[in-house]
Amino acid sequence: MISAWRLTNPSQSVKERMATTYEEAAVSITITSLTDILAFCIGSISPIPAIQIFCLYTGVAVFFAYVYQITYFGAWMVLFGHMEAYNCSGTTCVPLQRIQPMKGPAFVVKHTPPPPTLESAGTSRRSNSSNTTDSNDNVNNSNNIKTKNLRQRNHAVMVFFRDYYSQLFSNKFCLCGIMVLYIFYITIAAFFCSRITLGLQKANIAKEGTMTHDYLTLFAEYFAETGPSVSIIITEPYPYWNSSNQEVLETMVAGIHDNENLKPRDYTDFWLDDYKNYLMNMNGTTEMPQEDFVSTLRDIFLKIPHYEKYTLDINFDGNEITSTRFLLVTSNITSTMDDERTMLSVRRFVDEYSEIIGVPIIAYSTQYVFVEQYVVIIPTTIQTLSIAVACMLVVSVVMMPKIAVGILVTISVASILVGVIGYMTLWQVSLESVSMFNLVLCIGFSVDFSAHVAYAFVMSEGAKLNATEKLSRALYLLGYPILQSGWSTIIGIFLLFFSASYIFRTFAKIMTLVMALGMLHGLVFLPAAMTTFAKIFQVPSVKREEARRPIRDQGHWKSIIQPFRSIE
Repeated sequence: MISAWRLTNPSQSVKERMATTYEEAAVSITITSLTDILAFCIGSISPIPAIQIFCLYTGVAVFFAYVYQITYFGAWMVLFGHMEAYNCSGTTCVPLQRIQPMKGPAFVVKHTPPPPTLESAGTSRRSNSSNTTDSNDNVNNSNNIKTKNLRQRNHAVMVFFRDYYSQLFSNKFCLCGIMVLYIFYITIAAFFCSRITLGLQKANIAKEGTMTHDYLTLFAEYFAETGPSVSIIITEPYPYWNSSNQEVLETMVAGIHDNENLKPRDYTDFWLDDYKNYLMNMNGTTEMPQEDFVSTLRDIFLKIPHYEKYTLDINFDGNEITSTRFLLVTSNITSTMDDERTMLSVRRFVDEYSEIIGVPIIAYSTQYVFVEQYVVIIPTTIQTLSIAVACMLVVSVVMMPKIAVGILVTISVASILVGVIGYMTLWQVSLESVSMFNLVLCIGFSVDFSAHVAYAFVMSEGAKLNATEKLSRALYLLGYPILQSGWSTIIGIFLLFFSASYIFRTFAKIMTLVMALGMLHGLVFLPAAMTTFAKIFQVPSVKREEARRPIRDQGHWKSIIQPFRSIE
């Protein structure tokens, strides 16, 4: 909105300038905000509760940010517009020079004069009548004199984008170079996407330098051979006193150890093994009536100091054992794939035996809080990103006057996502819940730069310009704001790279990639694609003499409504 305000004519009233500002900025802001909200709404369908909460919170925040931008922020622009009209100080709000505001038609110019040309003032335009030309020149000179002190100077960066940078895209060698650069970019990104690593290291949850972080780091380094234990829990009563049932349980325990990532049977901590040995030594048999079996277990066996550890493994309700557990010990867990494979194998096995014995059995480990994320993170990420890109395609096609440009914006968003995933892997960032938060953010931010540039390109349709001139207008309006937005964000999060928290460092890395690749696509790849495809689709060009005129001498830039009028 600030960029659109800069392009308005200072000789107009604040009301007219705000109307022009909203004409040029409101629709593109609506497109990007709508796609951001859709992206976060889609992210809220994730099966991971933390991501659901994050996406819902952020989606609501983006909605209110959009509402405040087109209302509250606009109101402040009006106030500062009046300050600008009266040449007030931005700090004290006091006029720097006492001026008497002009009244009547002399102050509010109804017809906006064209901006000054880059060519010499003596160069005259071609026209059908020299008298008409002289008359127009006199009117323009008169208006220029009246508004000389009110006219704003173009920022040097805006001029650079309009007069120099945009001209590179009309050079076929530059376009070929950009094509080679993009192939190089997407190839490396795709390669590292296939090498992505999964999982959040437990040590990264804690702040670096704390005892918790040091403990988890040392444990992963020196005790990887012996992993966390897995509890196999029989959740309902079962006749343990029956010898045939004891054999079924023994077969189950022996069968579950076929898993290569579990320690041998001797490492299993099962109370029934020791209790059967105790009964054999005491009575010569392991089969007893239920009451004797339970009372001996509870009142005698668990009172022996060596077997008190089993107290936490058995729940009693009178003379009935309501639930029990035994512990397995994992080993050789060197990757997240080992964790995932072990968990799925054990759970599949206990589900089968749960049907055999007719009692529910579950497998649980404290590590499974993380491992369960490994199972769903890739399909959830693919699903979320795919649906989000599809929704952006629909929004872009509907909101953009040119369908081809909407498709290019969607391709640009998909390309940025591939780049972020690939290069974050190169930056040693794994795919887990923390990085998935940031990828959902990436969906929203990645569309901003590309959508604004594409819409600005389409907005010039009614001005009868060729592709290069449309791009010149688009970059003149948005090149500088894109650089400001991208680099200010990168500078703002730069200190997070030095944070002791893994979460903050991950956020800084991914957000830096989003901003850098967003600027790369918005200012390099997408302009090259729009210029190339505009020529292929044979977008109507202008007369040679009009094309030779400088961009800022071709009249005031028509607003967003113009492309729709030209279509009608």
